[in-house]
Amino acid sequence: MSKKSYEWTAFKKIIAATAIFIVFFCGIIVVLILSSRRANLNAEQDPPVKFSYCEAEPKELCILSFERGGPQNSFINFFVADRKFQDFYLIVKTEGRENRYECASNLKVRTNVVCSGAPLSLKQTIEINIFSSENNHLIGTGVFFIEAFLVSASEAQPTATAAIEPTFTDEPTETPTPEILTPEGTATETPSIESTQTAEPD
Repeated sequence: MSKKSYEWTAFKKIIAATAIFIVFFCGIIVVLILSSRRANLNAEQDPPVKFSYCEAEPKELCILSFERGGPQNSFINFFVADRKFQDFYLIVKTEGRENRYECASNLKVRTNVVCSGAPLSLKQTIEINIFSSENNHLIGTGVFFIEAFLVSASEAQPTATAAIEPTFTDEPTETPTPEILTPEGTATETPSIESTQTAEPD
C-alpha cells in the first residue's frame, strides 16, 4: 500500500469518528434541552385546586350534582366558571377501584360540564381527580360523600294508565209505579187488581 493511500484511509477514519462524536454530542444537547423545557413547563403549571359542592351562586369549579344514568353509568355535573376552561376527564377512586369518566360541555349551558362513567351508590365516599385532556396534568381533586342523586322530571313523574272500574251499591233499587193518564190529563196510579166474590142467592 502506498503512503498516500494509507494517509487517505486514516483521514477517512478520523472524519468518520469526528462525525459520530458530533452526532452523539448533538443528541445529548437535544435531550437536555427537552428535559429542561418539560421541567419548566411542569414548574409553570398551577398546582391542583381543591373543589367541593357548589354553593347557591357558584363562582369557581365545583360539583352541582350526582345523577344516575341507569344501571350501567352515572353522571357528575360540574360548574365551570370560565367558558374557555380546558377540556378534562376524571379519574374516580372508590373502594380501591379507579374508573375514568369522560366529560363534555353542556350545549345549552356553557358553564356546565357533564361527566359520565361507572355507576355510583348512595352513602359512598369517592375521590375525584380532574386531569387535562391535553397533557394529562392534574387540575383539581376533591373527596365527596354521596348523600343524594338528582332526579330528573321524567323520573319524578312516571306515567300510568288509570283503569275505570264500575261501582256497586248495596242499596236496593225501586221499580217505578206505572202511571195512567186520565181523560182530564191527570196522572193516576195504576189500581191494584183484587179478586172479588159475588154472593149467590140461596
